[in-house]
Amino acid sequence: MNGIDWNDYSCLDELNHDFTIYLNEKYNNIKHSSLNSTPRNRYLQDMDKIKFVPTEDLENNFLHRVSRKVNNDVTIQLNTKQFEVPAKYIGQLLL
Repeated sequence: MNGIDWNDYSCLDELNHDFTIYLNEKYNNIKHSSLNSTPRNRYLQDMDKIKFVPTEDLENNFLHRVSRKVNNDVTIQLNTKQFEVPAKYIGQLLL
């Protein structure tokens, strides 16, 4: 996907769609010198060693959410760092 014109995409869904096609049709099916195999074949070699975790466990362990109110100067503070957000969110509580 080198040399991609980002202006060709009007939304993230379009980009994700093209990226998925690229991964499935090209990248994962081309032999890589570091693997001496395709990424797909290398992954399938060790399928029996992969432990799949229930979605609920992933959400409970990795999805940490905090709420922040947007200040009048269009910033929020998270872990002592300030971040700017669009002005339309002034006064709103963001999750």
